[in-house]
Amino acid sequence: MRNIFVTVALGALAVSSLCLAAEKKQPLYDQFGVGGQGYGTAGCGLGSVVFGDKPGMVQVVAATTNNIGSSQTFGITSGTSNCVEQQSMAQGFKEKLNYFVQGNRHRLENDIAKASGDTVTALAELGRCSGGNLGAVLQPQYGKIFSSDNQQDVVDNLYGAISNSKLCNI
Repeated sequence: MRNIFVTVALGALAVSSLCLAAEKKQPLYDQFGVGGQGYGTAGCGLGSVVFGDKPGMVQVVAATTNNIGSSQTFGITSGTSNCVEQQSMAQGFKEKLNYFVQGNRHRLENDIAKASGDTVTALAELGRCSGGNLGAVLQPQYGKIFSSDNQQDVVDNLYGAISNSKLCNI
């Protein structure tokens, strides 16, 4: 029985190495968890931590990994290995937006005022924005976005402006 376990584990590691080598790098918004739950059709467990949500046959290996040593059952019971209740995409974005504004407020104000800059670019990537210039959309709303010194008001106003823009996938 132990030899079978070792063989399956080594096989899973070999397949995972090949699959990971073949995959291209994820976009920045996926690296920060804005892009989804972090697991594929195999569900949560050790397989989801190792293989993530990559599609295809790798999910078979992930499911096998989840069943080795009952990692999925343990993850569900303990709330680990991606076996936690996921927050909505909008909630996750708003939380990240709060941290982003907190660390970059002054530069963000300047960049929104001129409709471009590193913080606007990072904000567009964080919000998974495409199909337009987010800076050009936010610039006319500068006065409303920064109408208060209160951090939460700025985050709420910025979130509203971004979500109403229809440029971003939040």
